[in-house]
Order: sequence, then structure tokens, then C-alpha cells
Amino acid sequence: MGMVIECLHKMTRLRDLVIERVPKFSIVNTLNASLSLREMELSPSTSWSNNVSFNETVGAMFLQCISLRSLELRGMEDWECLPDQLQHLTSLETLILSDFGIEALPEWFGNLESLKTLFLSNCKKLRHLPSKQAMQRLSKLTDLYISGCPLLMNEERSNDNNNPQIVDSEWLKISHIPSVYVNYRLQ
Repeated sequence: MGMVIECLHKMTRLRDLVIERVPKFSIVNTLNASLSLREMELSPSTSWSNNVSFNETVGAMFLQCISLRSLELRGMEDWECLPDQLQHLTSLETLILSDFGIEALPEWFGNLESLKTLFLSNCKKLRHLPSKQAMQRLSKLTDLYISGCPLLMNEERSNDNNNPQIVDSEWLKISHIPSVYVNYRLQ
């Protein structure tokens, strides 16, 4: 049985929430707090054996966080999917995803139409972005940072050995984004 975080409903002015490496937790009665939340960081502990239970827990939180502007979500290398409820966070302006074992970002990613900044970090199995149509729905996205996602980068096609670039088929999907950084270098 995991830890239950019950006190959040009393924190009606809570703006930022960080839950880092807390063994299995569940959140109940969070509605009052979640209405005011603007920033959240979630990082699982190794006690989360699979992402199904983690996704269910954070998914329930996301459905209540209608005002969330910034989210940092860390996973585990063997977790092959993101929480589906993430697609309902349409007020998100900044999203940081790291350490997931996903091979592709889901097509519903295009629903995050308020997104201005996206960080993809250490997703070592990531090969594909959503379709070009889904990516173009992210019309406010001005900054894309990709680091530690080797399968998304073409190590052979580079100006020099220290400057990997996005694989051609994926580059077409993001060519409309003004600032794309790969390993912290502007492309």
C-alpha cells in the first residue's frame, strides 16, 4: 500500500508542487489545491515497478489540474508510454519529459496547443515525433530542446562529430519551430 497525500485539499493557494522519489503514493481530495496549481514536478521512486499504476495516479491528478502551466515529468527507462491524461493539460506552456522508454510521442501530443517550450531528455528509445499535422497544431511552440535521445538523432549527418542532428524524416515535422536545440546547440 502506498502513501496517501491527503493534506493537499487544505492548501487552496498552492502554486507549485514537487513530488520527487516518493514511494508509491496516491492523492485524494486534491481539487481545491489543484485549481491554483501552476507548476508541478513529478519523479517516481524505484518502488513504482511499472508505469501503469504511476500513470493511473498522476492521470487522476492531471484531470484536476486545469490551470497547470509548467510540468516536469520523469519516468523510468522501461516505461513505454506517457499518461494519457497529459493530453488534457491544454494550458501547459512548458513541458519537460525525461527518462521515459517511449519509442514515439503520441499523436494526441498535438492537443497541447498552449505549449511554448518542450524539453525531451534522456528518452533513449525515442525514434518518432507525432505526425507533422499534430506538430503543426503546436503553433505556439517556439523552443524545442532534445538531449540524450540518440535514436532521434542522426550521428552520421553532422557538420562535425560533436554536433548530431535530427533524423531527416523527423526534422520535417519540426522545421516550423523557430528554435530547435539538439544537445543544447541551436540547429
